[in-house]
Amino acid sequence: MSKIFQSPSACKTSFDCPFCGTYTTQHWHGVLTKQLDRGVTPQSVEDKYKKILKNGKASKTALSKIEYTLEQFAADEIFKLAGTESGYITGNINLSECYNCNKFSVWVDNDMVFPVIKTGNAPSKDLPEDVLSDFEEARQIIRLSPRGAAALLRLALQKLCIHLGEKGKNINEDISSLVSKGLDPIVQQSLDAVRVIGNNAVHPGEIDLQDDAETVESLLMLINFICDRMITHPQNVQALFDKLPQNDRDNIEKRNNKVVNN
Repeated sequence: MSKIFQSPSACKTSFDCPFCGTYTTQHWHGVLTKQLDRGVTPQSVEDKYKKILKNGKASKTALSKIEYTLEQFAADEIFKLAGTESGYITGNINLSECYNCNKFSVWVDNDMVFPVIKTGNAPSKDLPEDVLSDFEEARQIIRLSPRGAAALLRLALQKLCIHLGEKGKNINEDISSLVSKGLDPIVQQSLDAVRVIGNNAVHPGEIDLQDDAETVESLLMLINFICDRMITHPQNVQALFDKLPQNDRDNIEKRNNKVVNN
């Protein structure tokens, strides 16, 4: 089972980095602003470094630093540009710097606005393709629309039930059918949790998931858990069983048939 995703938050000093995915310390930075000279644009600052590099009129060390800076410009990432004078501290723009990869995320108030990425637990490797599509789309919109993400995960659950041999028309009936077939109670509770939260999330007034991204992230975890218990684990056991000598498998089948017939 995949690890629990530690959601980025302006209230935390450690969370999963949106760049490298490592759960580690995040160093917070205030943003110091300084007005550029008249007529100077952000692009002209980059052009200035390109001209210096092209002319080569600097030491090898300086040219190496300039080349590295231009690479960071080209990567469209946030980075430190040395040599600044005192300016104004912004009130609601901050940066979080990952201890592991040293890349910066940009925050406006309590919202991470850069990078724009998928959040929440990564999908299980055995999620069926059509389920995976809804799962990944839900990860993309968690921060923008938790309700929409929950609705997508309910649709993903509906499709997952089809892969588990059910009709996929009524999730409650599908779960009941799986229970009658000996479904693990923990899996049943996971299925019902996604069913109820996902269903109510698209009916205003029944349950309020507004801005409740953490709840949706829990639904992602439950979808993975269901897949692990109902698809991955049986596949692994079957693969192990298939490696047994044919004679042993035949004896096991005879034993089982004898129990059934009795």
